[in-house]
Amino acid sequence: SSKELSAALVRVEHMDFIKPMFIGEVVQITANVIFTSARSMEVRVEVWAENAAKHQRRLTNQAILWYVAVPMDRETSAGHLKSQPVPPLPSSLTLRKEVAAAAKQRYIAQKAERAQARELAGGEQLTALQPVRGAAPFSPDASQSSLQHVVLPSECFSNSIAQGGVIMKLMDTVAGVTAARHSRSGSVVTASLDAIDFHAPVLNGNLVTVTGRVSHSSRHSMEIEVMVFTDNPITGERKPTNTAFFTFVTLNKLTGKVGDVPPLVPVTDEDKQ
Repeated sequence: SSKELSAALVRVEHMDFIKPMFIGEVVQITANVIFTSARSMEVRVEVWAENAAKHQRRLTNQAILWYVAVPMDRETSAGHLKSQPVPPLPSSLTLRKEVAAAAKQRYIAQKAERAQARELAGGEQLTALQPVRGAAPFSPDASQSSLQHVVLPSECFSNSIAQGGVIMKLMDTVAGVTAARHSRSGSVVTASLDAIDFHAPVLNGNLVTVTGRVSHSSRHSMEIEVMVFTDNPITGERKPTNTAFFTFVTLNKLTGKVGDVPPLVPVTDEDKQ
């Protein structure tokens, strides 16, 4: 293509937080394109942490990310975003037949899941959430949380699209607040997250609202449903942009071991579902 292009994140597959990472450690992140379709790329990312003093290196995170190519001009500020053709992998990097077939199946599956998630997100009530006074202890209403943020130029690419990591950080923050409220613990950490779908671009100047609500709990973990919607201050348009489920655990500050989580108390029929 003769257009200047940039990559826009459209989906993050299930991500595991395998090992903790600590202040002062050296971090190495590797990323490789492992599959391309006509208009998307599958990228495998690994995060390694190194304790330089002990010469110890370990894998802390790994995930699969999907990107599309979009123009670098500012047409997107008017709400227009059209993905562009993606060059195929060079023949020297062509995957083995069975590996390529598996990659193609992942592509088909994630495309179907994104379409389903987009449909579900469109039916959600797009409002900010705060804990409900008088709500039953440990019910979803008692711990639900929201965060609002105006997207700044420094958080965007040159085409005014917010960086995917900025939105993911806001989502993780709200999920953490919700988990802390439910567990009544000051020490909660992200254990994993299901796929994050980017249904629409978040643009410079948008007001982003992120909501979190406990959807399930087990003895040692909590699942937090996180939704993101944006408001365009110029047009007044409000639309859903992201959905995901985060899993959090509590840690004992003295032993570092996983602690118990209070059972979720569903109240309404929607809670029970």
